[in-house]
Amino acid sequence: MMENWHVLLEETVGFGRNSYRWVLTKVALCADRDEARKRAYALAKDYQPQHPMSPRGRRVFQVGNDTWVVQVPGTTADYHFRVSAALLVAEFDKKGDLGSI
Repeated sequence: MMENWHVLLEETVGFGRNSYRWVLTKVALCADRDEARKRAYALAKDYQPQHPMSPRGRRVFQVGNDTWVVQVPGTTADYHFRVSAALLVAEFDKKGDLGSI
């Protein structure tokens, strides 16, 4: 079976403190793990998240071989997002049956 690598981007979206949600906003298929890791790290360095609206910089933390957490301080609050290179290991249909990958 061929490996199926993706880049995943998770972040806070929405407006107003009561409507913020943590969401998987991007899933991008990559050719292999190396490409997924390179694209994930590039997102960690360059991606402009919805929040904060006025970023004052960023701190990029590598929390695993294939995962980065990025802290973005804003004018009134700090936010973060997570970028990962991930291997798809299973896919199920709505009945819970294993689909083909």
